[in-house]
Amino acid sequence: MITPISEKELAAIRQQLNEQLFSATTLEEAVERYVRFAEEHPNEYQLLWSTWTDIFHPNFPRPGRSWFLARLADRFGGAPEDYGRAFYAFFLLSHGTATLLAVPGDEVARDEVRRNFSAVSGIFLRNIELFRQ
Repeated sequence: MITPISEKELAAIRQQLNEQLFSATTLEEAVERYVRFAEEHPNEYQLLWSTWTDIFHPNFPRPGRSWFLARLADRFGGAPEDYGRAFYAFFLLSHGTATLLAVPGDEVARDEVRRNFSAVSGIFLRNIELFRQ
């Protein structure tokens, strides 16, 4: 069971993750950093997603989403909101990977997950038009 966390503590975890993402120089680096954050901070990652509805509610600020959409538009053209579906596809892929890697396990299996995540992320970016609205 997840221990309750204060809003202040939750905001600090969000800020820590956002700092990791926002300092990335490429989209590829950003998604790798996202997964690495979960691996290096599994408890914080689990606490962060215990309140996932707050993070995805359209009436709340979503700086990570805004940042990612802007980077997609900068790189591939168009408006940031053209990439709304691409963001969710990337997030769902990244979160699934991060959730697996946040749990201790066999290093060979973990390497397999990391390698496939990197490969699929690259394929995804090369085919971003499939997800552009």
